[in-house]
Amino acid sequence: MFKDGAAEIEQLRRQFEGTLNLDHDGETHFYGVTSGRLDFLTSSQGVPDMVLDHKEGVTKLTIPSFFHDLLPMSLPDELQLHLIEIYFTWANPWCPVINEELFRGSMYSGGKYCTPLLLMCIFSMGSRFTDRPEVRSDPASPYTAGRSFLEEAERLLQVELKSPKITTIQALTIMSVLYCAFGYDSACWLHEGMASRLMLEMGLNIDTTPLVASGSMPAEEAMLRRQVYWSLYSVDKLSASYTGRACTMLSFQGAVQMPFVKSGTSLVASRQDESMVFLNSQVKLCQMVEEILLNL
Repeated sequence: MFKDGAAEIEQLRRQFEGTLNLDHDGETHFYGVTSGRLDFLTSSQGVPDMVLDHKEGVTKLTIPSFFHDLLPMSLPDELQLHLIEIYFTWANPWCPVINEELFRGSMYSGGKYCTPLLLMCIFSMGSRFTDRPEVRSDPASPYTAGRSFLEEAERLLQVELKSPKITTIQALTIMSVLYCAFGYDSACWLHEGMASRLMLEMGLNIDTTPLVASGSMPAEEAMLRRQVYWSLYSVDKLSASYTGRACTMLSFQGAVQMPFVKSGTSLVASRQDESMVFLNSQVKLCQMVEEILLNL
């Protein structure tokens, strides 16, 4: 009797869970039980093979010819590589919203994890860590470093928001940090909030273990979703602490495992592992910060 009752409760719970569905562009989106779209959407399509486009241990330091077609502006190859490398050396470790292995794999194969918008954000953030004058709007003012890239990212964002991807969330997160660096606190708060809302829209707060087990989602995609979710969670706590405002992402809203360390051997893989070790520790601290902020 009790078993039958428990089964009915579990069935009822599942009916109210909602589901993750693939859009026409292969991106995953979440629709709750009250959404009429559930009547004609299915989550059994699986993720196209094209998402499995990353190469293990990419360390090649050249720019492929097709890569220039991604850029909305002309930049010397050497400068592009410099800004990308400096971003992953100094910026991504403390805000690891980008999986470096997947990004570099897509960068050299034309995959989905490297987009013009994300590149502009990386170039802009990387510019904040270099003293090269060519990345400044005003060569005499270090404060303007990366501004032109951020302005281009703003333009690209308006286009990409019509068909957002997980890279859109990554870009919005980086943009929020950039706006803070430029002293635009309102824009920082706004873009971090946009990233949080888009995170919910794409269901990054949902446990994807069953999808991986069924073969509907590649393990790399699931790991990236975890990494982006917890990176954004940490940025939310840092932003709330900085502004003295309420957190917008709360621990109980997500059912997401922490990203794990794969113990890679290449430079890129090792740096990715170090970022995940830091992220795990940072999240624990941010969970404490959440408790403190909620009880003030």
